[in-house]
Amino acid sequence: MTLRTRFWLVSLGLVVSALLLFLIFVSNVLTPHIAERVVRLDEENRMLRLAREFAALDSQEIENELVRRSLTNISLLPKGSVDPKGVFVTLPGSDFAFVSKRPLTVNEARKALTFSSPRQLALLIFALLVLYFIATQLAGFVIRPVHRLTKAVQALAEGERGVAVPIPAETELAELARSFNQMATDLQARETELKQALQAKERIFATTSHELRTPLTVILGYCQMLQDGLKGPLNEEQSQVVGVIHRNAGGLLRQVEALLTLSQLRARSLPFERERVDLGQLVEQAVDGLAGLAENKGLTLETALNADHLEVLIDPRVGEQITSNLVANAIKYTCQGHVRVALEKRGGEARVVVSDTGPGIAADFRPSLFQEFSRGPETDGIEGNGLGLALSRQLAENMGGSVELLQTGPGGSSFCWSHPVEVGDA
Repeated sequence: MTLRTRFWLVSLGLVVSALLLFLIFVSNVLTPHIAERVVRLDEENRMLRLAREFAALDSQEIENELVRRSLTNISLLPKGSVDPKGVFVTLPGSDFAFVSKRPLTVNEARKALTFSSPRQLALLIFALLVLYFIATQLAGFVIRPVHRLTKAVQALAEGERGVAVPIPAETELAELARSFNQMATDLQARETELKQALQAKERIFATTSHELRTPLTVILGYCQMLQDGLKGPLNEEQSQVVGVIHRNAGGLLRQVEALLTLSQLRARSLPFERERVDLGQLVEQAVDGLAGLAENKGLTLETALNADHLEVLIDPRVGEQITSNLVANAIKYTCQGHVRVALEKRGGEARVVVSDTGPGIAADFRPSLFQEFSRGPETDGIEGNGLGLALSRQLAENMGGSVELLQTGPGGSSFCWSHPVEVGDA
């Protein structure tokens, strides 16, 4: 059965139901009036026949004849006392008229035509229920296939895969159902391919990062040996060259470490070895490691450790990485002025706040600030891969803390790494 045929059947069912309801309404309104008129005409015809039959009788004889024939609903009255709205017939050549004592009224006719027995009422209700059932079944012929397809589309949009809809009989919806099933199958296949490609990319990230870390560590070690004079004294030019190598190799190593950490986080293979750590000492170590980077840019690197011996339960390696990421990020985007690192305890949290005097963060970039590989609109010439803030937040959240942007504007920005202080930690 085609969709068009189903539509016409539904329409026909609705029209028939509406017609039946209209006929019931019309009959309920008009039939009592018709019944009343028919009864009045019948009563008048009967009294006309009696008037012709009793034309030769006087009034007393007529009344006696009415009693003899048991015509109790007809009476003989003078013309002057007859109700003009009633049913009456004037006797020819006489001052009297036949009057029907109790003609059928509209209300009486309606009551007589109303379903008076429970059986008649039950029959009407059953007929209406049958009509309703037929109408719903006919409507279901059209609605059910569309409803199934709608639910399947919603499930596919919500991420459910392997969704398929039964293909109805050869209707206009059959081709649409086949196309939808094919689309769902293709989408599932492409999603599987994409997952495999992402997994391969993660493996390449992890392998490449691991392979790059070893030679970079060796390069940094030899640079440190040369700067310390272990291979002999260096002149000023040689010392500057070694410093450039050390600085750039260090920056590259930080990016490699960030990529390796990200791949481990995604694979859920990054180990967290928690221990009680003096957060002040950890911040000092991270700041000392970046003092040279700030000095090369002519920036002042300040610390304000307002909480002595503030201990928290974290992985010290991860905690130092979070602090280093925030401080290095502030140094990279600050051209002049200072970078300030403050440690404080507020409520039940230890807070490391890193503030700078940079240009601030553009309003349209703030929603994507903590997304992976996200960089601001004016970052040309600034090293980085857009992972520092995203990685810092993920690492902090994995240890039960958070990294947030406190404020930003033309005078600079402030970021805060907060971590809960357990009872007895401080």
